Amino acid sequence: MITKTFKLTIATDTEEQMQKEEEHLSMIYGAEEIGTPLPKGRWIPVSERLPHKCEYGKVLVTYIPSGGTLWTTVIIAHYSDLMGIAKPSFHIGEVGKKSFQNITEQVIAWMPLPEPYKEAEE
Repeated sequence: MITKTFKLTIATDTEEQMQKEEEHLSMIYGAEEIGTPLPKGRWIPVSERLPHKCEYGKVLVTYIPSGGTLWTTVIIAHYSDLMGIAKPSFHIGEVGKKSFQNITEQVIAWMPLPEPYKEAEE
């Protein structure tokens, strides 16, 4: 068995399987080298890829609001499969409330939320 450790541990039976796993991780993290994170603040076009299951939750999105507006808007949205009951989608508002809205078709790019602000330690 061949084992390598990244942000997680992967175990495969063959070198070929390991290479496939490395390629898959490289694609997920958008890096040429495994373990190299995406540059902070990098927008990811939805045409390039959608969030993977490990990235479900709150994300920053650029979208074109419905109603024929000519500008884009940046908001925090949720990306999930609604606990396995729906196709993964970008949505805003609270599930089951009038405010809930699926905005998947309007989203043009997304990125993980940045780390919260921390005051510098002296």
